[in-house]
Amino acid sequence: MEITFLVYIQGHIFLLGVELLKLSGLLTALAALCSLCCASGAAPGYCIYKVDSTPDLAQCDPEAGFWQDGELFCGPAAVSNSLMWLANHGFDRLSAKMKTDKESQIAMVKILAARDFM
Repeated sequence: MEITFLVYIQGHIFLLGVELLKLSGLLTALAALCSLCCASGAAPGYCIYKVDSTPDLAQCDPEAGFWQDGELFCGPAAVSNSLMWLANHGFDRLSAKMKTDKESQIAMVKILAARDFM
């Protein structure tokens, strides 16, 4: 069985097909691609261009009113940050439309934290 991976490294797209039994070979190939791309010296140490547009709802936000002050809501809150970014950038059906984006995200966290998902 062959699996195809689309890998994006430093502005380059690589299409890799690998047999399931040769997965370690894929990891070696990815390491080689990374070293080739980074050897040019053009690799930034970090990427911050989406930081300002990414929501940052904390699990312990008092406005959210999560059960036990959000102590168990780390996963759903973290996932909701990414999903809300997607909802605000072309995938608007991912979130419920409330008065504010924060209200929409709080509703999303409560859904993600439900028994069916966690």
